[in-house]
Amino acid sequence: MVFAAIFGFGGALISLALSKWTAKRMMACASITAPQSEVERWLVGTVKRLADQAQIGMPEVGIFDADEMNAFATGARRNAALVAVSSGLLRSMSRARSKRYWVTKLPMWRTVIWLRSPCCKVC
Repeated sequence: MVFAAIFGFGGALISLALSKWTAKRMMACASITAPQSEVERWLVGTVKRLADQAQIGMPEVGIFDADEMNAFATGARRNAALVAVSSGLLRSMSRARSKRYWVTKLPMWRTVIWLRSPCCKVC
């Protein structure tokens, strides 16, 4: 039983540590370091405002190519996370609707990603 617990927790911690790197590679996610278009500027600005509201560090923002409306957030630490959005979501949703979508995801960001920090103030 101890053996299973060690390997179970160890595997989970390794998976968590690699989650951001793995998600970026598997989804072919292009990180937005310097926004090149109005859509990218809006997306980075929206994520920045939501991160400030949640009192967390600015996550890395990326876009991945997919026709489906999809988005996710992952990362091992609350101040070093990844928020990725599909190109289909950016094409299909209005900005107001997209912002409402992100606001509904904010509690998930707090609990799924940033709760892992022992001094999380926002959870």
